[in-house]
Order: sequence, then structure tokens, then C-alpha cells
Amino acid sequence: QLHDSEVSLLVNLLVASPVLPTISCLSLEGNALQAKGVGAIMQQVVCHPAAANLVTLRLGHNPRLDAKAMAAIGEMLRDDQCNLKELYLNNCNLNPAAGTALAKNITGSRTLVRIDVSNNRLNDSAVVSLHEASRVVARRSGTQPTILFEGNPVTQAAFQLV
Repeated sequence: QLHDSEVSLLVNLLVASPVLPTISCLSLEGNALQAKGVGAIMQQVVCHPAAANLVTLRLGHNPRLDAKAMAAIGEMLRDDQCNLKELYLNNCNLNPAAGTALAKNITGSRTLVRIDVSNNRLNDSAVVSLHEASRVVARRSGTQPTILFEGNPVTQAAFQLV
């Protein structure tokens, strides 16, 4: 399992590698990443000028991700160097505060087309906030992002709103 304390090793390896420009998907599923590590990965790898082809980030099954981690992701989504189209946060034990933080911070993206937050602990409010944020992204980018919400404790009324 990769922990935040080890992220700098991965970042240095990827940034120094001649294959970084060819990577389209970075899968870091099933680790113990937190806000600091995810922020470093976003800033130094995903949004690196040489990573223009990196369009998919898989962070599923990282149960330590929280609202701070969602803010770190969202902050870098605003970066012009960030070309991320798909963000997978399934099975991360995200609580409503994390879902709301993600919603607040994805609105700066110009490239996101798919966000998977399935099988977390998002409530009605977080799901509706994410849906509303996706509409802001659609106005910026011209494409309505697909958001996968399955497996969250959401009422039928919230699903009808989205």
C-alpha cells in the first residue's frame, strides 16, 4: 500500500521517466492515500506539462480520502495543464462533507466528463451538490459530466433531482 510518506518517491520516478508523456491512465487504487499525497500527485504528475495524455485518474478504494483531499483534487482541476477527463473515487468511504467539498471544487474543471463516486457514504445533499456542480462544468466545457452515484445512502427523491 502506498502512503502519503511514499508519494514523493512515486512522483520523482514518474516525472523523471521518459514514459510520462505516454501515460493515459494512472491507477492508484487500493492504497492509503490522504490529502497531502493526492495533492502532490495532482500537482506534480497529473498536471505536469509532460502529462498531457494523462486523462484518467483511478483513486478508488482509498478509504482515507476526505474533504481536504477533495479540495486538493479540485484545486488542481482548475490548472490549465490538467487534462483529466475521468476521476474515479469509488469505494473510498467518502462522507457527505467530502462529497460537498468535491462538488465545490470541481466547478473549475474544463475537461472532466466522468466522475465515479459510487459506493461511498454520500447523502442527498452531497449528491445534489455534485449534480449542480456538474452543470457548472458543462457550461464551462460544453460537455455534461457523467457522475456515478450508485451505492450511496441516497433517497429516491434525490435521485429524481439528478
